[in-house]
Amino acid sequence: MNITMDWHAANKIADDHTDLPVKQVYAWLISDDNRVVIVSKDGVSWQLPGGKPNSQESLDAALGREIQEETSLDIKQLELQPNLFGYYVVTLEEESDNRKQRFLQLRYLCNLPEKFDRYTIRPNEADDTQPDSDKVNYVEFCDMKKLADKISWMPDSGEWQHLTSHNLIK
Repeated sequence: MNITMDWHAANKIADDHTDLPVKQVYAWLISDDNRVVIVSKDGVSWQLPGGKPNSQESLDAALGREIQEETSLDIKQLELQPNLFGYYVVTLEEESDNRKQRFLQLRYLCNLPEKFDRYTIRPNEADDTQPDSDKVNYVEFCDMKKLADKISWMPDSGEWQHLTSHNLIK
């Protein structure tokens, strides 16, 4: 299977992509001292907090739910407003029969107003809606160097380039 991900920096989905389903939403949760929250199921493979919207769930509700499930941060209680800053058009192409599947993977920026050590983050142990294999077991704040080490493809990504070139992260 071939996977391509085409980055689009935008604060809304372009008209020519609105027909594609949104299958994933992810957040850059950045503290006032430029630490980023990352999560992992196994302590080896790391990613940004996020996941799949449930059917009939708004994208904002899905993002808030995923953040709370994976980090225990309640963005509504913290009065945080996630801002869409871009998305990937993901194309999965099955080589055996030339079938293509296309969908969107959204990226939100959520600036936390305080330094990282003011927040308690942990996987939400009360979440029993997912199989154990899908549960986040590790969550941490990290600086940009550590983020680049833990998610090796990230520095080459469109989202990293966009955030750093616009001084949204340092």
